[in-house]
Amino acid sequence: MKKPLAGLLIFAGCAIALLLFIGTTATVVNVLLPAPDIQGTWEGRMSLPGYGLHRRESPKTTLIVRIIRVNGLYQATMDNIGLGSQDVPFDTFTYKYPYVEGEISTSTNDDFSFVAKVSHSGNKMTWKAWENNLNLAPTVFSRTTHPTPFPEPLTDSEFAPRADSPLQGFWVGRIGFRKKALHIQLKIAEASDGTYRAEFYDPDQCTNRFPATVSYDGGTVKVTLMANYGMFEGWLRDGGKQLVGNWVQYGGRTATTLTNADYSEYEAREYEAQSAK
Repeated sequence: MKKPLAGLLIFAGCAIALLLFIGTTATVVNVLLPAPDIQGTWEGRMSLPGYGLHRRESPKTTLIVRIIRVNGLYQATMDNIGLGSQDVPFDTFTYKYPYVEGEISTSTNDDFSFVAKVSHSGNKMTWKAWENNLNLAPTVFSRTTHPTPFPEPLTDSEFAPRADSPLQGFWVGRIGFRKKALHIQLKIAEASDGTYRAEFYDPDQCTNRFPATVSYDGGTVKVTLMANYGMFEGWLRDGGKQLVGNWVQYGGRTATTLTNADYSEYEAREYEAQSAK
């Protein structure tokens, strides 16, 4: 069960007992130290439910939390790098040193909440989080002035097919065969320096866009989800019209084929199919 959130109380500090030795007499003095100011940018690497790329490996995502205080009240937003969501506001966010508590509720009925403990230095927070009542592994967040950059969504023009880039474009396909097959979509954009950006979609299971990295050595193509849920590994076939290979996850391999498609036509067909329902 999720831990209930406390009311908003801001304390000036905490009492720490110090032993001062004068001769042979020990005197206990209570010194009130100010609670660390937690405003700023924090970054942590959180484990997620599900299966990772390798056996006995969990998927993980990088979280960037930005905290400010307005009129004495703390407010926070979160970027989820691996799941492609940015500036998501916390519905509740309270700080009562040494504990911080927060909760996010989304329109898709997904709930995320946490309780964290702030270190004495004020530079680290250890989170215990829950997602839809499922306990997540503890995560350490550290202050940072150089957070991991957020992978901005690709625009249509950025992944539009180019004659000089065999990978750039929109790809659709399935992982596996028959009724158990999962439909997937992949957008790939190649920069002028030969590096790639990609987005992976799994519409059968969720609406998230999954930012991904791409490597291509002229033969093997590897597309790895930043959240580490899995990887496509394959090769261009049929004159560059298909990517044929395997989906690699939890140490296993499942046959996967992706076909180059016209994005605007695909979107039009999807819209007609949804309208017909």
